[in-house]
Amino acid sequence: MEDKKTVATMPKPNGKSSSIGRPAGRLGSLKLEPHEAQIQYWLDIGLSKRRMAKNLNVGFNTLLRFIDRKQLVPRKNGSSAPPTPGGSI
Repeated sequence: MEDKKTVATMPKPNGKSSSIGRPAGRLGSLKLEPHEAQIQYWLDIGLSKRRMAKNLNVGFNTLLRFIDRKQLVPRKNGSSAPPTPGGSI
């Protein structure tokens, strides 16, 4: 139950924006997207996630969130050669 003081200070709906609270995160590209092919290759060959994070100069949890969001998993028949930088696979 909200008290009168709280209700009085809440923004009134005005058509523009009536959301309350923390703003939504950005929908742009992720920091690790340029390295997605390299990360997939490392997953395929079994490199540890800690080593991947260190090689990419990012935090371990940043790498884990990226792998989770992109749903990257090790493939059974992994690539035999590492991806070329800037090239498409």
